[in-house]
Amino acid sequence: MRILQIRFKNLNSLVGEWEIDLTHPAYVSDGIFAITGPTGSGKTTILDAICLALYGRTPRLDRVNRSGNEVMSRQTGECFAEVTFEAQSKRYRCHWSQHRARKKPDGELQAPKHEIADADSGEIFESKIKGVADQIATATGMDFDRFTRSMLLAQGGFAAFLQAAPDDRAPILEQITGTEIYSRISIRVHERQREEQEKLNLLRAETAGIVILEPEQEQALEQTLENKRKEEAELAATSAATGKAIAWLTLIDGLKKEIVSLADEADKLQGEIEAFKPDREKLGRALSAAALDGAYATLTAARKQQSADQAALKTEEAALPGLEISAKEQAETLQAAEQQTVQAKEALKAAAPTLQKVRALDQKLGDQQKAVADSEAGCKRDTAKIDTDKKARLAELDKRSKACEALQGVDAFLKEHAQDEKPTTLLREYRAEKDALLREMALLTRIAELEAHRAKLQDGKPCPLCGATEHPFAAGNVPLPDETEQRIDELSRLIDKVEDLIGRKAEIERQIADIDSEVKRLDAVIETQGTALAEKLEQLETLKKGLAAASAERQSLYGDKQPDDEERRLNQAVAAAESAEKQARERHHEHQQKWNTAKDRAASLKRRIEHQEPELKKLETEFSAALAPVGFADEEQFLAARLSAERRAELTDTAKGLDDRQTELKARQKDREAHLAKELALKLTDEPLEALEPRFKEQEESLKEMRDTIAGLKHKLNENTVAKERMETKKAAIEAQKNECRRWENLHELIGSADGKKYRNFAQGLTFDMMIGHANRQLQNMTDRYLLTRDDTSPLELNVVDNYQAGEIRTTKNLSGGESFIVSLALALGLSHMASQNVRVDSLFLDEGFGTLDEEALDTALETLASLQHDGKLIGVISHVSALKERISTQIQVTPQTGGRSVLSGPGCRGLG
Repeated sequence: MRILQIRFKNLNSLVGEWEIDLTHPAYVSDGIFAITGPTGSGKTTILDAICLALYGRTPRLDRVNRSGNEVMSRQTGECFAEVTFEAQSKRYRCHWSQHRARKKPDGELQAPKHEIADADSGEIFESKIKGVADQIATATGMDFDRFTRSMLLAQGGFAAFLQAAPDDRAPILEQITGTEIYSRISIRVHERQREEQEKLNLLRAETAGIVILEPEQEQALEQTLENKRKEEAELAATSAATGKAIAWLTLIDGLKKEIVSLADEADKLQGEIEAFKPDREKLGRALSAAALDGAYATLTAARKQQSADQAALKTEEAALPGLEISAKEQAETLQAAEQQTVQAKEALKAAAPTLQKVRALDQKLGDQQKAVADSEAGCKRDTAKIDTDKKARLAELDKRSKACEALQGVDAFLKEHAQDEKPTTLLREYRAEKDALLREMALLTRIAELEAHRAKLQDGKPCPLCGATEHPFAAGNVPLPDETEQRIDELSRLIDKVEDLIGRKAEIERQIADIDSEVKRLDAVIETQGTALAEKLEQLETLKKGLAAASAERQSLYGDKQPDDEERRLNQAVAAAESAEKQARERHHEHQQKWNTAKDRAASLKRRIEHQEPELKKLETEFSAALAPVGFADEEQFLAARLSAERRAELTDTAKGLDDRQTELKARQKDREAHLAKELALKLTDEPLEALEPRFKEQEESLKEMRDTIAGLKHKLNENTVAKERMETKKAAIEAQKNECRRWENLHELIGSADGKKYRNFAQGLTFDMMIGHANRQLQNMTDRYLLTRDDTSPLELNVVDNYQAGEIRTTKNLSGGESFIVSLALALGLSHMASQNVRVDSLFLDEGFGTLDEEALDTALETLASLQHDGKLIGVISHVSALKERISTQIQVTPQTGGRSVLSGPGCRGLG
């Protein structure tokens, strides 16, 4: 697995959006890079971004959810982390994000989002939190714990392990390798063994508390129960017979009372029937009248229709004269509107030739006005250009004047110091004099250093150093170097100044030449532009004269009027006339139609009235003939007998209700009398009810007492049965619990302990052996000098075999800083290989271990890390050690800013806003 790109936003102190491209050539070529910055600047945040993007958590924060997010930058409303990585020849992009409500800094945290996608096609494989975790584990072959042990090397932890006391090593190794589960298993086995034993003790105590009857006691209870059941049967039969007699007497009394009540009810009903007789007669006449309702409705409708038609005819005849006058008036209005339309069209046709001629003149005037305006604008532009060039010429002349003044100053200084010599000759002289003075200065310094030897010199005897017999400085008359030093400083300043002035003189002369050339060019341009401007002004005057002549012709032909406005006015007049004509025609048609319609309606009504008159008389004759057979002398009596449908229904319901009640009451009286005769024939007892009721009460109380006694006996026997069953169940449970206890006791004997050491030490021994094997393979890739071996006398003690010292075995406590780093790094890489199983991890990060190394050990550590590049790995080192920055050229720098924020810089790093 290789990390290709990291992108994140608003994580801890790194506010804003950032991108780190680890495919940048700098990382590919070096194979190792440093993440540098002061303590607390945000270096480890880059590792947090990787873990967040892949697993939604960091080594420092177990989970980031809507309940809490300590990784989002303060005063921001959203954050995300995204990693592009390569695994199993495929490229993936994993994105994690979370925001607050409305992405405001004070909003409520929302649920985080997590997705994994194809980095090339963009296809999203999974976007559910649990599903993404499974997809990541499938793609990388690692869960979060294996990932952190594989990619985030625990070199610092192993360095502490190597230097720790024997009793402190097990917890350190447990934390590094993640074997703390074995301690928890050992403790849990110990606790479970104790829990199972407590369960067995509880079962035994519960069994001791169960009470069971002796067989003789159980048999005596069963016999007593049998006897009581027989007595209970006899009492129940006697009580049932008494109860039946009481019920028979009660029923006889009830039937007699009910018969008396029904007789009273029959008298009351007969009174209601008598009172309803007048309404019953009224209902009969109304029903007879209802038989003629259809014929009467037909007659009434015919009468209403004839009356309505007569009224309508009268109305129509009254309106006809007015409608005829309106139709004639609208005809005259239509004729006037048609004449107005013809006049408007003739006016438009007559104006067309003039409008065409005026438009042609206006087009010509527009073209001439545009030509004049364009010419005037061109003249203004040329005049402005000439003015600009003149100002530029003056500016160039001013620059030349200033350059000449500067040149005179340079020449004055050089002439003052060089007199008749050239400046280059003066410069050579200064330099020669300075060299001579420097040699003299060196000699004087040497003389001063030989002061002790000069004291031993004697005149006439040779100097043991140079062989001279004369010693002018032996008496101490050694010249002092102060004046020489001052002259050397003065010459240095003069040389610098002369060199500067020679350069300035050449530059000024070049500037003057350039200025002279530019002034000549501007003079030529200004002359050419002046000639062209004069020609354009002549052309402009000619154009203005032509424009004045055309304007005069236009004024004489059409004045200030616009042809489009006039044509629009004439067209509007035609349109208005046509619209008025159309409206007049519509009104004329409308009034003519109303007149014709009214005449047609009046004629139609007359015909219908004449046609309906015989039919109406026939209906009246037929209705009068139908009245007598149903008991009515004339139409007046018929109308008096009629009732509304609601009233007829009300009276009908009342009559039916009275009849139904009378029939039902007679049936009930007959049924009760027959039932009474049947019950009297049974003659169940001759005793009165007053004698039977006290006896029945005594029998029921005796029966209840007997049944309570039987229930008590049955309860005792049932409790004894349940107790025997519980005893059998408890015995079986005790045997099962004994087997369970033996199982946990055996497991406790093997791995259980109160402090968890027993199983932890065993598992750590296996893990330690495997890790040493992987670490030695890593060591062979780094150096052929060392091998690691486990101490036989101390399970967690490591020794080092030094192949350069004839296989000498040394304890790791005697290793130098660089050697200790190599060993701890090999152990960290071994653990990484174990954790990643069969997954190749090509991106590794170190976040510790350099602060205590001296210069030589630091060089060794970096050489060791650089050797991993040959295996195709990219190593990221996080450190604030300044010496490390000087030795690793490729760096991602985390620079603190104000307000607790930091920024990134380095190869492949960029801020995205």
